[in-house]
Amino acid sequence: MMDDTRLPSEMPYQELETQWLGMLRRFTWNIDGMEREDVLQELRIVLMLAQKKYDPTLGYAFSTYLWRACLNRVGKLLHQTREVKRRVPVRLIFPLCDGEHGGEDRRGYCSTCLGLPKYNDDVEIMELLSNVSQESLMIAGLILRGESTRQSWELRGMNPEQIKEGVAGLKALLKGGRDGKEN
Repeated sequence: MMDDTRLPSEMPYQELETQWLGMLRRFTWNIDGMEREDVLQELRIVLMLAQKKYDPTLGYAFSTYLWRACLNRVGKLLHQTREVKRRVPVRLIFPLCDGEHGGEDRRGYCSTCLGLPKYNDDVEIMELLSNVSQESLMIAGLILRGESTRQSWELRGMNPEQIKEGVAGLKALLKGGRDGKEN
């Protein structure tokens, strides 16, 4: 058991971190664009600075000082990432296959079967891809996945006509026009 009469400035940092790690973990919130370990590292820096700057003569406990410092730091991190990328669930971007996951109009493309990774992307991608044809949607998904050649698209089951229609649809979308096909 630790001696409660010792000041944080008198304790070695490792001992202080062991004591306050529970509080630090409470503040490791999900912040877009940051891993939880990165947030925890930021809070370790806050703990180190709190250890140096804490003044017991001001009349408040170290726990209160640390709590406020952690809250301020996490608030700043949240504010900084407000205008950055947002998490868009992959299932909202990509269609399902016609096998076990979806209907007949899906043409065999399945984000579940392909094991697509999670993307951190702007919310606007959903608006962009909401009115495109299935071919364009398939190609956009494969491009986001890192497969940007016709050969890789053919390996995923697309025929040359689908590739041609999909590329034309994406070009029209990027130029600001409509795809021409309604789903």
